[in-house]
Amino acid sequence: HGAPAGLLDAMRAAGLAFFRAPMAEKLRFGCDPARGAAAEGYGSRMLAKDDSVLDWRDYFDHHTLPESRRDPARWPDFVPGYRDTVVKYSDSMKVLAQRLLCIISESLNLPPSYLQEAMMWVGSRYLRMGCGYLCILCLVQSL
Repeated sequence: HGAPAGLLDAMRAAGLAFFRAPMAEKLRFGCDPARGAAAEGYGSRMLAKDDSVLDWRDYFDHHTLPESRRDPARWPDFVPGYRDTVVKYSDSMKVLAQRLLCIISESLNLPPSYLQEAMMWVGSRYLRMGCGYLCILCLVQSL
């Protein structure tokens, strides 16, 4: 995929350091759902059915692209290197996404840039880090 292994390790370490921090620290970066699609920050979700918990996880959403949507002030300052790591990871995932779109376009007998150009309207992306019971997961998703 082209992302350096050290960068992936650094992203996981940064995420774990955030999720292991005291609740008071995490809540400083709490998500404001009233902002709708512009909401960014820390939160917790529990999906329950009857008396059973089906999914319970903490999450942290960052706006990463376009760069004008990045708000490092909303990103944790108590984890050393966190902000720099998130930017490098996001940029690396953008390159990977562009590469995959070219490969998919070519597999459909389309010009290599076809899907990338068709999806330019999407434009903004965010990084969602999730921490469940046993793992940490980092995803880049389009809005």
